[in-house]
Amino acid sequence: MQKRLIIGAALALIVINLISTFLMLQQTATLTVPLTGKASSSGEVQLCINRPPSITAIADQTGTEGTAFTLQVTATEPDGQTLTYYDNTSLFAIDQTGLISFTPSFDSAGTYSILITVQDSGCVQFNASDDFLLTIAEGTPPAEEGPAGGGGGGGGGGISIPPKDIGSLESITGTQRSSAREGQIIIFTYKGITHTIHLDKLGVDSARITVASLPQTVTLLQGEYEEFDLDEDKVADVRIQLDLIQDKQAYFLISYLRESFYISDEILKVNVRKSELLEKKVTVTNDGQINLDLRIENPMENLLTITPSLFTLSKELNELLSFTFNPSKDAIPDVYSRTITFTGTQGLRLHNEYMVVVLEVETDKVLFDGNIDLTKESYFPGEEMAATVSIFNLGKESSANLTLMYDITDLQGKQWYTLEEAITLEQQASFSKVIPLPPDILPGQYVLALKIPYQDSFATSTELFTVEAPAPAAPRPSALAGLAARIAGKPVFVLAVPAMLMLIVGIVIILVHLHKRSRRLEKTHATIKQKAIESKVQDIHDASRLQQKLNLLTESYHKGYIKEETYLETKAKIEKLLQKRG
Repeated sequence: MQKRLIIGAALALIVINLISTFLMLQQTATLTVPLTGKASSSGEVQLCINRPPSITAIADQTGTEGTAFTLQVTATEPDGQTLTYYDNTSLFAIDQTGLISFTPSFDSAGTYSILITVQDSGCVQFNASDDFLLTIAEGTPPAEEGPAGGGGGGGGGGISIPPKDIGSLESITGTQRSSAREGQIIIFTYKGITHTIHLDKLGVDSARITVASLPQTVTLLQGEYEEFDLDEDKVADVRIQLDLIQDKQAYFLISYLRESFYISDEILKVNVRKSELLEKKVTVTNDGQINLDLRIENPMENLLTITPSLFTLSKELNELLSFTFNPSKDAIPDVYSRTITFTGTQGLRLHNEYMVVVLEVETDKVLFDGNIDLTKESYFPGEEMAATVSIFNLGKESSANLTLMYDITDLQGKQWYTLEEAITLEQQASFSKVIPLPPDILPGQYVLALKIPYQDSFATSTELFTVEAPAPAAPRPSALAGLAARIAGKPVFVLAVPAMLMLIVGIVIILVHLHKRSRRLEKTHATIKQKAIESKVQDIHDASRLQQKLNLLTESYHKGYIKEETYLETKAKIEKLLQKRG
């Protein structure tokens, strides 16, 4: 009967829990649960129930300079919360009903990618977004009428046209097209200083412009260009070309004359014998818009010659360089790694490019050769690098004891790690190797070298790899904060129902266990009582059985199965019978 009651109560608790959870899911609520840890802290976990809003897809739009533009953005929120609208543009500001209303200015022609975001006001704020293209066509600015003249005379006046701002000159890649009417200016910045292009006069096939802040005035025919020095360093910074004249507007192509060049080989890895030289060809190309004076800084002059090392590189041209390794034919066998610096200058303008050179010098005769391969190209400080090492016997030795050397150096020649390993080799061997990186190694490029010296023989193999900067360690959250982070944003149903079910099942198991234990105790108690009390001691004639009876009685009393009064009464009877049979 009791077992049935327990099971019924457990089922009732489960049903009540499911109903309450379902009701919780029908509304947005914040539940605060106080938690207290035994050690030293307490905190609160907030469980939030919220559903995100949705935004109706927005079609691409068109507008015209000087003409009012309106667009209503619509969104829905399933929980009836307040919605807030945001945009990512400076053209307009969407209001909190989702209405876009503005008049494009006369310098805003172009195509814009607009992102609209709507956010709800729930305890965990969800949002939805949609983007669209807004194309604004050029409009005709209205003429400003002059004041009315008196006595038959007419008055005239000019027109005021807003300037066009094309932003930073350095951000222009290739060319940027911009238009202006007579009297209008185009604004841009260079090295943080504002400059202007003023269209002074517009003809049928020509335009006169003034470029300031250093006033420089030129007249351009259609298709012509002029280059301007903006900072008085005797190097042109901007090129302005008159591309087209149409509808009383001049269209200009504006280019930033950046300094730039590139090298055909960013990494040069070379293996030579001690008494041999090796020549490699490298091409340097000027892909910028100005001529450059190039200088090459070579920190490996005893091992490498570069010809030419100083030259002028005109724009859109290239220079073929000769790299000669081991020119003296007597380099010491080893591994050498350095960075070659290429510097291009023109006036105050400067541009650098870099080449990594790894030179492996081996003896003329190699008895044992090898190879090392890393499984990855980049690592973090303190990480273990896994490598595959292969060793080959190229000589006539049937077996040899070798000492393998592992080195890690940076591109300035500084050694960060070294290890020696002894092996016995017959013909060839291949094995895995784990090499730990120092925890204090700096971010950058490094060379891992396997060196195999044996008698007068020296061979080597290298691998380039990169050490990346470790991500900044996030503050370690407390146990309560970690729990809150795991719970935040998850639906209550997902968390609450399994937890409550587990709790209820645990309670049921404990109650059933206690019930069974109670029944066993009752049964034991009845048995002991039957043996110790209800059996007639007068019927026992054997003294040893009487003594067992007395021992059982004493044990039952000490375990609390019988009362003291019953114990003393029965004990007296047994002791009396023992005396008679003694």
